Amino acid sequence: METNLQYEDLLIKLRAKLNEEKIKLWEPPYTQAENEIPQSLQDLARKFATELNMDSDSVLQALRELQLHSMERVRANEEYKETGLATFRVKAMLQGQKPMQMNIQKKLIAMATELISAVAVNVNIPDNRLKLIFNGKVIKPSMTLAEQGIKNGAQIMALIMAESPEEISKEDSRYRELKATLDDATLLSEYGVDIVGDEDYMKLEDQNGVAMELPPAERRSLMVGLALHERGRVAIRHKDFALALVLLLEADRQFSECRSSLLQSVDNWAVMQLDVCWCYERLRAVSSAADAALRLQRAAAAFSSTYGDNHHRLIAIKGNAESERILFMRLYLLQGIVAYHQNNREEAKRLFEKAEYEMNFLRVNEESVSCLMELGWSRAQARTALRATSGDVDRAHHHLDHQRQVRHQERERHRQEK
Repeated sequence: METNLQYEDLLIKLRAKLNEEKIKLWEPPYTQAENEIPQSLQDLARKFATELNMDSDSVLQALRELQLHSMERVRANEEYKETGLATFRVKAMLQGQKPMQMNIQKKLIAMATELISAVAVNVNIPDNRLKLIFNGKVIKPSMTLAEQGIKNGAQIMALIMAESPEEISKEDSRYRELKATLDDATLLSEYGVDIVGDEDYMKLEDQNGVAMELPPAERRSLMVGLALHERGRVAIRHKDFALALVLLLEADRQFSECRSSLLQSVDNWAVMQLDVCWCYERLRAVSSAADAALRLQRAAAAFSSTYGDNHHRLIAIKGNAESERILFMRLYLLQGIVAYHQNNREEAKRLFEKAEYEMNFLRVNEESVSCLMELGWSRAQARTALRATSGDVDRAHHHLDHQRQVRHQERERHRQEK
């Protein structure tokens, strides 16, 4: 094949065909004792090559690879039944290199530290620079594999950190300690939060500026989640997707301790689902496609609840939807990628076209951005306002000024009501 992407595309198509025709490559007539390629497999390759309009040698090579993987799984299952040794398929993401595939065997009652150490030895790095991801969660070293729902045959992603996670943990501990102090105000001001006099409650504003009271436990979980999410987004901007994914999954764990009604009231949780999926895509974590699909369903449901189908509620409230189109563009793009990996080509094409449609509304004139920045607005504010006003500089300036005044008036009203 000309490129790795073309080969991956072929594997996706062949998996779909094998599933459709209920063909089991690990059973006769496609196997034989001599470990040679049987005629039946060659015939199948020619058949699929004709149907896919592809070179038969390339198809045979791909089928053989799929067959060997299937036979490995069968042998691993038999060994697990006989010895209790589980086999884990680990894909280590090495920066600037091709991912390393390995099989690691451990008892399910083993501590996760044993699995982490075994993978670290294979990739020749210290244990403390390695994070293992399974089913959308970071594997905890202090628990057994079974306690974390890890089973024989599990596919695990190994991420190599550019910096020691101990340093990250120290910073995260500081975040937790700060949440109980007045430093909350400094951190939370970035998220439009009012700190009130009552120590037991804080107020958070939803997308419509309506204040919500939070008890201390949820306050801590939400704010640590928000802080980790923001740090994860910084790592994404620096293209450190391994670190970003670890931070985002920890943020997700913190958010999971909040009420679902609270999570549905703020954009951050839904946006974080998109950020996690973007990290999966950049890390080429195909084994996480199922988790990505689930996260995108959650994000789509949250956006639909907040903005309505096709943004109709947002348009009714604000008169436009341009400033939020980027969320839908990212959602459609990521949904399209998942559909592609599921070999749902028509659905993928439809979603990519929707993403492109949204993208066309996001383009802004850089000269107009510069004009607004000269008036004192930030680049982000200028771009958002131009999208909301179809590129009109004067309207964008008045739009931003009006938003600032409305926000100020709303906060003053809340203070007077106390």
